[in-house]
Amino acid sequence: MARPDTGAAADRDGIGTDPPRSRSQVWAALARFAAFSVVALLAVLAGTVVIAERATRGEILRHAERTAGDIAETIITPRADQALRDGDPEALAALDSVMAARMADHSLIRVKVWSPDGKVIWSDDERLIGQQFELEPQDAELLTTLGSTAEFTTLDRAENVYEESVGEVAEVYLGFKDQTGKPLLLETYVPVAQVEAESRAQVRTLLPLTLGGPALMLVILLPLALSMARRVDDAGAERASLLRHAVAASALERRRIAGDLHDGVVQDLAGIGYALPAIRQSLPDGPEADDARQKLDRVNEIVKGDVAALRSVITDIYPPDLHEGGLVPASQLLFSEVRYAGIEVDVHIDPEVSDQSLPIDAAVLGYRVLRETLRNVVSHSGAARVGVSLRTDNGDLVIVVEDDGVGFDPALGAPEGHFGLRLLGDTINDVGGSLAVDTPPDGGARVVARFPIRWGETS
Repeated sequence: MARPDTGAAADRDGIGTDPPRSRSQVWAALARFAAFSVVALLAVLAGTVVIAERATRGEILRHAERTAGDIAETIITPRADQALRDGDPEALAALDSVMAARMADHSLIRVKVWSPDGKVIWSDDERLIGQQFELEPQDAELLTTLGSTAEFTTLDRAENVYEESVGEVAEVYLGFKDQTGKPLLLETYVPVAQVEAESRAQVRTLLPLTLGGPALMLVILLPLALSMARRVDDAGAERASLLRHAVAASALERRRIAGDLHDGVVQDLAGIGYALPAIRQSLPDGPEADDARQKLDRVNEIVKGDVAALRSVITDIYPPDLHEGGLVPASQLLFSEVRYAGIEVDVHIDPEVSDQSLPIDAAVLGYRVLRETLRNVVSHSGAARVGVSLRTDNGDLVIVVEDDGVGFDPALGAPEGHFGLRLLGDTINDVGGSLAVDTPPDGGARVVARFPIRWGETS
């Protein structure tokens, strides 16, 4: 029988030819880089605004405390005497005059001086003078410690009846001593909105400088990123091409060996098998030829067994159904061999595996996985049942072979002598997949192979 042209057949099977190149991966990678860069810039922007906002509010409180300290030291204390405590009109007027000048720039919107009993002895709003309110414990404590507190407030206390429309302010309480050495409490309000508005304006002014440098750097890096992405894509395409050609060479070599065996040794042995019965019939009748006939019968059995074994090897090397009908029909012979060995086979093949036409590369590799694992089950497991599952998952072909045999110790890795599995694992790793061998909780052995369906193509 003439052997078909292996090169032409390889092209028909889709092996040995590189698929059309595409730059979609390059542009996808570049798009991811650009998107990540934009997200990073937005994160920098948001971080800058948040940090600036927090820094601004912290600075407002510190400024308010410094302002209250300056007022207490330079303005209030020199004029805080018994006359002021007693509400003397001249003392009040003198303090009014100085504080009016100080508050003319609207950096302060309210100033109060409290006595320890919660009485307002002076305020820029004369309606509050003489009124008495209950001091908060932490504020009253400042009369003893002579410390200060600062916080943001919306002025919702009873004492703020005349300031409810002011909005948020930085409120400072400061303990100090008057000219007689008696403690007094100073309260000041610093407006927040104007200071925050000025701070935001400064941030907006600085943002172009803050973001301009990184943005310019990203623009400069884009061509470099594009060049690197193309190089990576070219390297991946070259690797995929080399791998495809290696698989193609392996497939062509297997086909050549299968053809040589079929057209040479198998044909010769088959011819001998046909000739032996004729030779047997040509022997003379009589007991003297019985020994020769028995030897011819034995030789005939050996020849038939060798022919059957060689045909099985040919099928293993290059199963015809794999290229004509695909992985699922070709695997049926493997399942039959396992059942013939007395092992029950439960097969589950998802419709997406049966319905779709797998690329020949994936079909060949899948067949090798099934052949190696099932042969190991028959030869080494001592199993009574084996389950086989074929499915697809996110562009991968997943093959699971699980038996109920003797299993092995997972800590020792794959069982000794299973070199075929190790070689198969190397091949699967080369195409970007994985091969895992373990022992399930209920015993036996399980092999899980996962590899890309279109590992030989670039997209």
